[in-house]
Amino acid sequence: MQVAGPHVTRQLNSLEQRRLVTRVSDPDDQRVRLITLTTSREKLIGRYLDVVNDWFDQALSG
Repeated sequence: MQVAGPHVTRQLNSLEQRRLVTRVSDPDDQRVRLITLTTSREKLIGRYLDVVNDWFDQALSG
């Protein structure tokens, strides 16, 4: 994705503070952290994607 590490860290810190994601250890490599959505945020993301997909459907129809 060609994104600089510090930029990703800042974005993830912000998302974590807002309780949108959590960081978990990678079971195969303890130096790595995996990012997961919090349970309540999965629903929020799903609703967001529905709105975006509906917008694209409307924009591209006809």
